[in-house]
Amino acid sequence: MEPHKIKMEIDGFIKTLLESCPDAAVLTDPEFRIIFWNREADRLFKWKAREVLGQSLAEVVVPSARRKEFNDHFARSMDSEPETAESAWAGFCFQDKTGLELTLEATTGAAENQGRRICFAYFRGASKIKNLEEALLEKDQNVQKAEKAKTEFLARASHEIRTPLNSIIGFSDILLKMLEEGKVDESFAGYLRLIVESGEQLAGVIGNVLDLSKLESGTSEIREEAFDLKVVVKSLVTIFASQAREKGVELNYFMDENIKGPLVSDRKKLNQILTCLLSNAIKYTESGRATLGCQRKDNGILFQVNDTGPGIAPEKLAKIFEPFGSGGDSDKPEKAGAGLGLAVAKKAAEVLRGKIWAESKLNQGSRFYFWIPLGLEAAEDDGSPAETESPAKFLAGQKVLLVDDNEKSLLLTQLFLNRMGLKPETAVNGVEAVEKAVALQPDLILMDTQMPLMDGLEATRELRKKAETQNIPIIGISAHAGWEHEDAGMRAGLTAYLAKPLQYKKLETACRKFLKKAT
Repeated sequence: MEPHKIKMEIDGFIKTLLESCPDAAVLTDPEFRIIFWNREADRLFKWKAREVLGQSLAEVVVPSARRKEFNDHFARSMDSEPETAESAWAGFCFQDKTGLELTLEATTGAAENQGRRICFAYFRGASKIKNLEEALLEKDQNVQKAEKAKTEFLARASHEIRTPLNSIIGFSDILLKMLEEGKVDESFAGYLRLIVESGEQLAGVIGNVLDLSKLESGTSEIREEAFDLKVVVKSLVTIFASQAREKGVELNYFMDENIKGPLVSDRKKLNQILTCLLSNAIKYTESGRATLGCQRKDNGILFQVNDTGPGIAPEKLAKIFEPFGSGGDSDKPEKAGAGLGLAVAKKAAEVLRGKIWAESKLNQGSRFYFWIPLGLEAAEDDGSPAETESPAKFLAGQKVLLVDDNEKSLLLTQLFLNRMGLKPETAVNGVEAVEKAVALQPDLILMDTQMPLMDGLEATRELRKKAETQNIPIIGISAHAGWEHEDAGMRAGLTAYLAKPLQYKKLETACRKFLKKAT
């Protein structure tokens, strides 16, 4: 029958749906003559719709030897009484326009449309079904792997957090009992040091978990600034010098004379990566030396941290940049670490559009490399190491307002300030802070950012509106360590920002900028 003699009309909406169908979709009249043929049918059978309309479906797509079988099956799928009947069948042999045989999955059936019975057939390649099944299976396996990795990560994180927490709580309990019993001896100071060390370890683990979470989720952004790389390197070497001396490890550094900063990158992330590498180099080296080197390479800076430690076994070297993939000696738990530092370093390096890798052999030390792209400009430096500042004592009579709603945090910060020769006034919420600041006119305000009634940022904004307090330096103190929180604080009017856990040295360094030292 010629195409123009096909009288059955197909609803336009149905045509649109069938054209978007991923399968080859064909509609026929009750005599199995084609009345609709979609684009996927064009592709699969290599016939154009204009060539097949009005033709017998079996004559177009089925080899001659099997056309009766096909029509019989097609007819059976329409014999049922319900309004819509269909039958799915697999592995039947079809053919395209060129005579090429096709093994396809097919679904045939019939339905009522505008009072007329229309037959339908959908065809899809068997490989397509197999690929879809394989893709779904792979997705399911990936989900299971992700769930298992998450469970293992949480278990390890919980272990690494509970370990130092156990020491903090346990040794604190021992110290209280020693005081109650009046049996304080030389071990007291040693236990205190263990509490401090465990607290620092706990803070490090929590910080690394949070950093890794941000880096993994893509919420950690680059905060570029210009800085002198030599200053960063010398500061790090100075910080780790005493730790190296205590272990009898020689700590050296060298810089390519072609590096003449300032450089433009994220200083905080750069410092974080180098701190991790230097800390590990010293931690795992019992004797010998650790060296930090920097050189220009491939339009960037290549950092190299070498040590003469025990080296890393090949099977561990492949996993050291994975979360909890420590390459340390499992027989020495005090050296094993949480296994998060290098994972954070790797993610941070990637955020900086750089890369990090390692080389190591057992009993021959390790070499860690870290490369990032950096812009370079001219700068001069005398090559001398940075000097550490002596503990500060501030001029008596300077007024400090300390604001914190947490009783323990308030007491701790008071004790820090007392050691510096300062006696702060206190407030426990933002409303009280504003009132006392206006009345007291302090030389410095230390402001907790989260408090009841009025938080620290809102209090800061209020103080910046008042003529008598708008120029008073305000240091924000917060349990939020992310750059976005610091940025929000600075936009609210803070002069500086310190993240908890608050350490004496960090507070002292911040106070040096705003208070006068005693001579």
